[in-house]
Amino acid sequence: MPPKVPPAKQPVAKSKPGASSTPARQTKGKVGTVTPKSSGTSLKKVSSNTKPATKNEKPKKKEWTKEDDAARKIQTKYRQFTAKKAIEKKRKEKEEYEELMEKLEKEAFLHMVKMEQEEAERRQQKEDEERRRKKEEQKRIKRMLESAFDGDIDQMKEILKEVSDLDDKNGIGNDVIGRSIRTKHMMSIIDCKDANDNTALSEAANGGHADAINFLLERGADPNTQGHFMRTPLYRAAFAGHLEATLALLENGADPRIYASDSQTPTDIASRDDVKAILQNWDISRTEELQKQLEAAKEKRAEEDRKRKEAETSK
Repeated sequence: MPPKVPPAKQPVAKSKPGASSTPARQTKGKVGTVTPKSSGTSLKKVSSNTKPATKNEKPKKKEWTKEDDAARKIQTKYRQFTAKKAIEKKRKEKEEYEELMEKLEKEAFLHMVKMEQEEAERRQQKEDEERRRKKEEQKRIKRMLESAFDGDIDQMKEILKEVSDLDDKNGIGNDVIGRSIRTKHMMSIIDCKDANDNTALSEAANGGHADAINFLLERGADPNTQGHFMRTPLYRAAFAGHLEATLALLENGADPRIYASDSQTPTDIASRDDVKAILQNWDISRTEELQKQLEAAKEKRAEEDRKRKEAETSK
């Protein structure tokens, strides 16, 4: 029996460079042979020098060259230069700011000193004006007291005119406020007092001038003020023995019942019999009626003053 011969091996076709390393799928034909399935397209050639890249491959270290060193030096010098310029600029800005602040502080200080000097000058000027005003007022008061004692009505009129002219000069109007201020200034002269609290009316009574007494009473003088030793104008007129002055005072509300510090009334110290008789026989009911009128006049002036204050507050 002859030996069995193994079947001949089919030759494997070698893949051309660039062809896929994956074996081609084979299909069975009717005759039982396997044939590669052609795609019908030509394959591109891949260079034999190209190596496939791997993910874990380290990048090649760059070598430091002379050009790199020169570039580093240039950048360092440039950065130093720009930093120096920036510092110089900041320093200059700081110096300019400090100079400006110093200048402003000096100007503010000088301005403050100037304002204080101006304020001091205004205050001094105001004080000087106030002292001058008071000095002039004291002079007018002294003249008013002397004129009342001498019975010089013309001089008293002149003094009151000076007060009115001064109000005009100071711009005091004639409205509610202005009238109240004018009345206040006028009454401060009419009821002015000396160092012993004796009024102009008291001086006129002591001098025995009935006309001067009537002049002052008509302008609102108080007939019952108490001066030195609590003596009223009527007390002084009676003590001096001035009959007409005593009558003028009684007829304008002077009260003969007021006691002085010596516990005596005008009737008690009258130096003349006719003066004493007038005082003893005087109808007190007339005095009480006249005093009501005087109180009404005072209330009117007080009301004007109240309206003035309200008007000033509402402004």
